[in-house]
Amino acid sequence: MRNRFSLFVIFLLFPFLLSAGIIDSLEQVLRKQTGKERISTLCELSEELIGHNNERAKALGKEALNLAVDAENDKLIIQTNSALGYVFDQLGLYPEALQYYKEALRVAERSNDSLKIGVACTNVGRVLFSYRADLKE
Repeated sequence: MRNRFSLFVIFLLFPFLLSAGIIDSLEQVLRKQTGKERISTLCELSEELIGHNNERAKALGKEALNLAVDAENDKLIIQTNSALGYVFDQLGLYPEALQYYKEALRVAERSNDSLKIGVACTNVGRVLFSYRADLKE
C-alpha cells in the first residue's frame, strides 16, 4: 500500500518537476543568447512559467515583444504577440489575450503570411467564444 502511495505522489509531482527542469534549462540558455534566438527563448520561457510565476511570464513575454518590435521583424512580432496572447489566455485574462492575438493577426495580414493568419484567426475566434460566446464576431 505504501509503494502505491509513493508512486501516486511521484506521478502527481512529475509534471511540476519536469516543468521546473525545463524552466531551469531555458533560463541557462537565455543567459547566453542574443538576437532572434533570445526572443524565441523568452517566448518559450514565458509560456513555461504559466502557473509557476505568472507575473514573470507576462514580463518576459513583453520583453520579447519589445525586442521583436525593435528588430522590426514581422515574423518575431507575430510570434511574440501570439506567445503573450497564450499567456493571458491561459491565465483567463481574455481581453488582454484578445488584444495580443488580434495584433498577431494584423501583422500576419500585413506580411501576407497565410499560415500565421490562419493560426491567429483560430486564436482570436477561440478567445472570443471563451470570453464572450460571440459567434458572430
